[in-house]
This record gives sequence, structure tokens and C-alpha cells, in this order.
Amino acid sequence: MNTQKLTYGGMLSALIVASTVFVMMTGIGYTFYLDLALPILIGLVYMKCGFKYTSLCGIISVSIIFFGLGNLPTAIWMIQSIIIGLICSVAIFRKSTLMDDLLWCSIGGAFIVIFIDIYCENILGMSIIKELWQTLESFPVPDVTKEVAVSIGLASLPVGTSLITYIGILLAASRLHLLNGQAKYKFKVIKNLKVYGGYLCCSRSITNRWTIYLVGIQFLMLFKLPLYVKTVLGTVQWIALYFVLRDAHHFVSKYVYTKTKSIGLTKGMGLGIFIMLFSRFRLTAVILIIAGFIVDTLYHVRDQQIKILNSQIA
Repeated sequence: MNTQKLTYGGMLSALIVASTVFVMMTGIGYTFYLDLALPILIGLVYMKCGFKYTSLCGIISVSIIFFGLGNLPTAIWMIQSIIIGLICSVAIFRKSTLMDDLLWCSIGGAFIVIFIDIYCENILGMSIIKELWQTLESFPVPDVTKEVAVSIGLASLPVGTSLITYIGILLAASRLHLLNGQAKYKFKVIKNLKVYGGYLCCSRSITNRWTIYLVGIQFLMLFKLPLYVKTVLGTVQWIALYFVLRDAHHFVSKYVYTKTKSIGLTKGMGLGIFIMLFSRFRLTAVILIIAGFIVDTLYHVRDQQIKILNSQIA
């Protein structure tokens, strides 16, 4: 047992409990604290103490709020935030691309959000998913459209939370001089995003896996599935689709610019794709993914971008 890390974990656990009690009693920044500040605090604990003591810190904090104050809703919300903070922290130290991290964090966050939603419904009688469905019931649109709207709505929550948490941990850890290894590398990318943003993409293996998932989910959705299963699969589908389409669009745009040297033509093509995604989404998405795959296979754009990024930051 590392007594130093245990001491740090205990002190930070006390800070988390004190902060949580303060926002509970005053109501000041309650949602902001639990959704954003708490995951970032957990990330800082992870960087200082590691996974084991951070998990212990989280368990102790939740136990005090639940058993000590008897506040079950806050305790459940804390569990969600702590797990998302841990997911982002673990991702930061992995040897992976920044976009891979954000993809996995978003998908992991989606599972946690939906799982907590199911748990809240059974314990507290509250459900974000059912509230979204009830809100959409009055709209005269097909059920398929409602399913898409619910999935996109649920996907935006973990994507936004994971993105802010991931960046927030890196920025706060930099101020506290806690960065090392892969964390320092990824902080440099975030810090110089204007310079390196054009080189960001998911790795080939991750993209291939989620492309296969996107194809498979189309067949699976043909079967009658329970509401929550369909919601989970649909939410993950939209998150994965965003990252896959982003890379495909980037590769095609870079290919067009390389061949034509025309910024106007490249931007015009991008605008045309954007309009087509609204009018004929499924067809446009399929064509764009195939086109991106062909460009990447022929010219190895993805590998070149990752190699250039690594050489410039190293």
C-alpha cells in the first residue's frame, strides 16, 4: 500500500465531499459541478494517485453522500460523473490518437448515461429517455424519426461531457504540473489545435471496427428490440457515425484540394456534401464513407497524418 497516494486520495476525497455538500446546500452551480467539475476533479485525482486510489476515493465520496446525507439522486449522479472522469483519465494515458480517445470516451459515456438512466427509473421513477419520448409524442412525425431524434439527443450529452472533461483534465493538470508521457503529448495537441487540427483523425483499426458496426447495426435494427436496447445501439451508432464521417469528409476534401489546388472548389464540395446529408442522408453517408476509404487506401492519408503529427510534437 502506498501511504502517500492513500493520503492524497483521502484529502481529495474530503475535498470532493465538501464541494458536493456545498453545491447541494446552496444550489450554486449544482448541475455544472456534477456534470463537468466533478469528472475533472476525478481526472486530477487519477493523475496524482492512479486508478486504484482514485476508485477508492470515488467510492468513499459516494458512500458519504448516500449513507451520511441520505441523498440518493446526488449519489447516483456522482457515480455517473466519477465513471466518466475515470474513462477520460484512462484514455489520456493510453498510447492512442486524440480522436480515438474522444470516440471511446463518448461511447463509454453513452453506456454509463443510459445505464444510470435505467437505474434512476427503477429507483427514483425518473427517466431521460422516457421524457424525450413523451416530449416527441405530440409531434406528427413517424416513429423512426422520433427514434433518431432520441438517439441524437442522448448522443450529444456524453459527447459534450466527454469532450469538456477530457480537455478540462488536460488543462487543469497542466496548471498543476501533473502531465507526463502521453498526457503531455495530447496536451500539446490541444494547446496548438489550430496548427495540428488538420492532422487529427482516428486510427485505421478503430475506424474499420466501427464501420463494420455501422453496417451490422442496419441489419440488427430490422428486428423488434426492447426500447432501451434499441436506444443504446442507436446512440452508439450516431456517435461512431460522426467520427467516421468526419474522417471520410476530411480525406476527400484533402484529395480534391491536392488535385485542383482550388480552395473555392474544395469549400463548394464541402457545402454540397453538407446539403446532401440533410436531403439524402443515408445515401450520402454511404458514398462519403466509401470515397474516404478509397482515398485513404490509395494514398495512405491517415497514416501520413498520424506520422506527421507525431514527428512535429515529438
